[in-house]
Amino acid sequence: MIRAGSDREGEPVVRRKMRELGRPEGSPPVRVLVVDDDPNVRSHVSKMLNAAGYETAVAADGPKALELASGLTWVDLLVTDLVMPGMNGDELACQMRAHRRDLKVLYLTGFRERLFAYRGGLWENESVLDKPCSMSELLASVAALLSPASQPESPYLR
Repeated sequence: MIRAGSDREGEPVVRRKMRELGRPEGSPPVRVLVVDDDPNVRSHVSKMLNAAGYETAVAADGPKALELASGLTWVDLLVTDLVMPGMNGDELACQMRAHRRDLKVLYLTGFRERLFAYRGGLWENESVLDKPCSMSELLASVAALLSPASQPESPYLR
């Protein structure tokens, strides 16, 4: 975890991490849809991403996320819990990809093994991050997924 305080140069540690892992100033906006049934996780992840320069929209579950996404002009990244009531994060990602095949997905979960047991692995433009995670881990995972060279073309999305 990142602790409050300053580094040797006197810059607050959190501000330095945001500068290192956040979005470059002047770059086009990136919209992230954050979906988690835990309101504390949802709020915390959204605040961290906002502070790093990402635009966020939040939803408490899959159906609400689909409704919200239908009203948005664009979603670049879905950050979703895997295990949620009603619709799991993988089902949500599949439904959203029916409208946007290149949607990038970060599964933020405490149940990584369920995703791998169900599907056997990750597909193109996907990553998984275990809860709890640090701000650095979250921002590094988001930056890696949004990088143009993040992953090779996958036969699953053709």
